[in-house]
Amino acid sequence: MKLLLVGAVLLVIGVVIFLEIKKSTVPDKSRSKTISDNGMGDHLFDEHLILDASIDEYRSLSDVEEESEAIVIAGKVSEHAPTLIKNEQGSIQKAYTLSDFKIKKVVAGHLLNAGETFTLLENEAYDAVKRLKYHILGYEKMITGRDYLLLLHRSENNPYLSVVGINYGKIPLVKETSEVSLSLHSANTDYAAEFLDKYNHIDTIRKQARCKFADYISEYK
Repeated sequence: MKLLLVGAVLLVIGVVIFLEIKKSTVPDKSRSKTISDNGMGDHLFDEHLILDASIDEYRSLSDVEEESEAIVIAGKVSEHAPTLIKNEQGSIQKAYTLSDFKIKKVVAGHLLNAGETFTLLENEAYDAVKRLKYHILGYEKMITGRDYLLLLHRSENNPYLSVVGINYGKIPLVKETSEVSLSLHSANTDYAAEFLDKYNHIDTIRKQARCKFADYISEYK
């Protein structure tokens, strides 16, 4: 009798574990359906959703410099809660995270001073409910505790500074792994290929910046 009781208990436990495992491995169909309904299905790569935006394209580093009001080396010290603003239909209109940076060195411009802390608008936000990361033009947040060469200008519609060209003016001093780029490489779509071409062009300009400002950034690498 005891053996039968123990066997029944073990069977129930096994069924519960199986159901939990099955639940955890089922794709989030509601998330995929919402993205598809908004016409963004081809913009979704794993947990990364790329949002399009209209910006000027930059052919070279000099084009980015012309748009800059300040060129600094700064370290990211903290970030605020992400901001997601949706319209009545539930589509994302704005997605960003405000982050605080401390200036290590001013390379050009009189907008900022060494030792000063400023707030930067970063064009990525995480939706904890849908477990999605929204990236404006594929932008990825900088890493807290890391130093960057930044080409900055004042935002037109808010009091914060932003990176010139969304991606172009953000130059990591050390090599960083791009989660978005990895997801794009694993996708076999025209949109992914188009975006990877843009990333390659941005990387070329970043290499130009590291070369030009090598004397400034060498002590922070």
